[in-house]
Amino acid sequence: MAHPVSGHVFRFEGKRRPVWRAKYRLPDGRQVNRRRWRRCTRCAPTRTSSKRSVAAGRRRRRRTNKNKMFFFVHGRDRTFRATLSLVPGAVYTELADLANEQYGFLTPDDARELDIDPVNLVRMFQRGHLERRATGVYRMRLVPPNSLDAYMEAVLWPGRGVRGVLSHETALDLYGLSDVNPSKIDVTLPRAHRIRRGVPASYRIHHEDLVDEDVTSFEGIPIVTAARAIRQASAANLGPALIGQAIDHGERDGRLTRREADGLRRELDVQRGTGVRR
Repeated sequence: MAHPVSGHVFRFEGKRRPVWRAKYRLPDGRQVNRRRWRRCTRCAPTRTSSKRSVAAGRRRRRRTNKNKMFFFVHGRDRTFRATLSLVPGAVYTELADLANEQYGFLTPDDARELDIDPVNLVRMFQRGHLERRATGVYRMRLVPPNSLDAYMEAVLWPGRGVRGVLSHETALDLYGLSDVNPSKIDVTLPRAHRIRRGVPASYRIHHEDLVDEDVTSFEGIPIVTAARAIRQASAANLGPALIGQAIDHGERDGRLTRREADGLRRELDVQRGTGVRR
C-alpha cells in the first residue's frame, strides 16, 4: 500500500529551463532533498490509442492538480506516492519579505516598486497564497494576524498610488491620549484624490493636504502627529473635555512639548487640567 509523502516543491528559473527542487519527509522520518530529477519511466502513463481520453485526462489533471505536484518515490522495498504543494520562487520570497513589514498586506504598487509584474499577485491569489481583502489589496495567508491589521488595510485601501494616513479620533485612540471610542477608522487623503468606488462602512474618509511635518509612523503605519490629530478632532467638534484630556496626557507622555501644549490650549481655548482621566 502506498503511503503519502508531504512536502513542498520550489521552482527556480534556470539558464535553459525551469529547475525544480523537492523537499519532503518520508514516513520513516528520513528527510529527502532532491534538486533536479527526471521523469520516472516506471510512473509514466501507458500510451493509448484514444486521443479523446488522453485530452480528458490532461484537463482533469490541470483542474485538480493546480496547486500540487504528484510523483512517486521508489524505495528499496516500497513505493511512496508524494503529494507536494507548489511554492513560488524568488518572486514569492521578495513579496513575502515586504509583506512581513506591512502586516502581510500587498498592493500592485508594492510589486511595481520591486520591479515585479503585478499580475503575479493575481496568480498567487489563484494559487491560494494570498487572500483578496479589497480591490488591489491582498494579504499573505502565512503572516499571522495582528490587532493592527484593520488599520494597515485602511491606509492601503485608497489605491492608485495613494496611501491614506490615520487621523482624527483614530489617531488619538491609538496614541492613548483620550477616552475617545471611534466607531470608524479615520483616514485622511489628499484633496486631489477622488474615490471612484464605494467607501466601506467601517471607514471615515477626510480630505486634507498634510505636510511632511504632520505625518509620522505608528508601528509602521502612517499616522498624523499628536498635535495635528488634536487640531483635526477639535475641528470635527470633539468635546472640549476630551480635547483638554488629549493635550494634558500628550504633554505628560512626551508626545507634545510644553510649548506645543501651551500653544494648543491658547489656540483651542482649553484650560490646563480640564480633561481628567478617571
